[in-house]
Amino acid sequence: MSVLVGFLHRHDSLSPQFSRSLRRLMLRDATRSRHIVDEIDHESSANISAGRNDIVRGFLDHRAKPDWLWMIDSDMTFAPAILDRLLATADPKHRPIVGGLCFGVRPSTCSAPTGGCSTS
Repeated sequence: MSVLVGFLHRHDSLSPQFSRSLRRLMLRDATRSRHIVDEIDHESSANISAGRNDIVRGFLDHRAKPDWLWMIDSDMTFAPAILDRLLATADPKHRPIVGGLCFGVRPSTCSAPTGGCSTS
C-alpha cells in the first residue's frame, strides 16, 4: 500500500514536536515498510478547508497514484508506528476512512479526547 502524507502549516513554520514526530515516522517507514511515496505540505490560512482541499487535489493528481492519503495536523504528535497501525485497519471497501483518537492536555485539569475535558 502506498501513502501520500499531507499536512497544513502556518507561515512556513512547524513545531519542533511535530517535526520530530514526522522525522521519526519517515525514518521508520524508509527502513521498514516503505509505504510513503511523497508528502504534500500547504501553507494554511484562516480558511483551513481550502488548504485541505488543495492537499486532496494534490493527492488525486499525484504522479505516483498512491493508494491512501494520510492527512495530519501539524499541531499534533504521533508515534513512529502510527501509519502502520492505521494501514492495518484500513480497507478500501469496508473502512476507506480511518483516523486516530487525538488527546488534548490542559494543565491541572485532564487529558481527554480533543474537546472532551469538562470544567465541572
